[in-house]
Amino acid sequence: MNYNKKYILAVANVSVFINGIILTILGTVMNYVIDDYNLTLTTAGSIITILNFGLIIGISILGPIIDGQGFKRIFILGLIIVSSSLAAIALTSNLMILRIGCFLIGLGGSIISGVSNTLVADVCDESEKNWHIGLLGFTFTLSAVGLPFIMQSALTRMSYGIVFLSITILMLCFVFVSARIRYPGPKWNQGLPIKEGIGLLKNTTLLFIGFVLFFQSGMETIFANFTTVFIHQSFAVPNELATSYPAYFWIGMLASRAVLTSILRSINIISIIYLSIGIVLSGLTLLGFAHNPPLAIIGLILCGLGLGSGFPAFTMITTTLVRQLSGTAISIIFFIALIGGTSIAFFIGAMSDFITIRTTFQIFIPLFLGMYLLFFMQVARKIRMI
Repeated sequence: MNYNKKYILAVANVSVFINGIILTILGTVMNYVIDDYNLTLTTAGSIITILNFGLIIGISILGPIIDGQGFKRIFILGLIIVSSSLAAIALTSNLMILRIGCFLIGLGGSIISGVSNTLVADVCDESEKNWHIGLLGFTFTLSAVGLPFIMQSALTRMSYGIVFLSITILMLCFVFVSARIRYPGPKWNQGLPIKEGIGLLKNTTLLFIGFVLFFQSGMETIFANFTTVFIHQSFAVPNELATSYPAYFWIGMLASRAVLTSILRSINIISIIYLSIGIVLSGLTLLGFAHNPPLAIIGLILCGLGLGSGFPAFTMITTTLVRQLSGTAISIIFFIALIGGTSIAFFIGAMSDFITIRTTFQIFIPLFLGMYLLFFMQVARKIRMI
């Protein structure tokens, strides 16, 4: 099937931008959700867990569908699922609707993310693929950076339900545009590649990448969804101001992803990730023991700067290792990553009901970073052997 490469790349980047808003907006308004629904931190953590469970279900079925059936129908379905779920949450105040809506937002969001990354990997030549995958990461982070500041201003004038409805309308317009362009056809012409996909589970390098991203996703989930609570409880910053603090983490990520593709030309990707781990450690030290908000801001920026290279770098490695079934390979590593985001978010929420969220940040995030390092050392060793 003929398709316009420029249109495909534009759609991928716009969808990732929208997805960045969708998957971070709940964390940005979490304090309002807690107040409106009278939630404990454990229950709030379970809401994030439900969203991540939707992400897991979506990404687990997406890869074989893309490789065996193509992109268009599943992509449009993902956009419709998310937009309708946002509308349902905005128009009701029922806790069950909130839970179902968060599950469906996760389901649709994983479809949008997986399709966008696989589209870019498939339509780009090897010489330009890494740059465009890095651009996707930059685009996602750009939306996440801007959202807390926009929400801080918007929530002084309107409810978050009105904001959700506005995003729904924009998404439906994007659905109309996306449905009118042509997409690449399936790469696997023998039905769904279930057997071949199961065979990829024997690839130990792929599995180690998945477990690195398990802890990467967990740490990103903590910063995206619990930073406002951390800042509010640690420094008595009002909710209206605390909603802007996750943006400092995303600013660090944005800076990291802005330079990632250019420095890959001169620095080995393994060295970049080791350097990133050191930056995260310094940011965690500063954040965990900060006694005022400015120091916490610096710590958040450093943590974002260090974690920013993770998903783009390992997506690049994965699509180079597995070209023919790239959709299935990406689904495998993202599936493992999302298990991390889900389980760690719930764990942090549960622990915060027994010890302060500050103590949780001081103890458990460094522990997760240590596990990240151990699995990455195995990935680095295996890549050097290839």
